[in-house]
Amino acid sequence: ASAHEKKEIASEIVELEHANDFHILVVDDNLISQQVSIKILQKMGFQVHGANDGKEALEAMGIIHFDLV
Repeated sequence: ASAHEKKEIASEIVELEHANDFHILVVDDNLISQQVSIKILQKMGFQVHGANDGKEALEAMGIIHFDLV
């Protein structure tokens, strides 16, 4: 996909009704991928947290209830 096509896709992200009620944990050891995923989900209205690896994910899950990991 060209850069123009990618820009159009990103501009089509819409906030979902009641998305703020859901907590999502994004686990990715690639920081850029993690940040992109978090930004997209936040734009959709979700409560999003990030973790760099499984250990961090388990620690976060011990503190916060996530609806999706």
